[in-house]
Amino acid sequence: MVDGGTAAGGRSGPVRAVLTVRVGTGNSEAFVRAWSEVAAWAGSQPGCLRQSLCREDGPTGADGVAGVDGPDRVAGVDGVSSGDGGPDGGEAVFTITSDWRDERSFRAFERSDDQDAATAELRKLRRSARMRLVAIVAHVPG
Repeated sequence: MVDGGTAAGGRSGPVRAVLTVRVGTGNSEAFVRAWSEVAAWAGSQPGCLRQSLCREDGPTGADGVAGVDGPDRVAGVDGVSSGDGGPDGGEAVFTITSDWRDERSFRAFERSDDQDAATAELRKLRRSARMRLVAIVAHVPG
């Protein structure tokens, strides 16, 4: 599938929301459980195509690449902090991807009161978050 067009309501082709979230390692399991509940609901929303939850393993270098020597943090990840980060002070970095039919579908979901209520627990568990919305130019199934 290839599309990069823009309509009056935003990108007319498929888009991917990429949310990078920092969570205290003491809250990692609770975060995964909460995401699973939200994902089950979000997957039934109009325009949602697929979702994934990924976790980085190992320390992250200054360039944001896991496995490169450097402090255990992701460069450029910032946002509204919330939650206590867990008892041990360490961090886990998760990336949530969510593919949508078009930008209009994603924006309707993202701005809804239902989405705000459904994701409240995730926001409590995170230290910070950063979201980007990108156009899917091509998708090659495996």
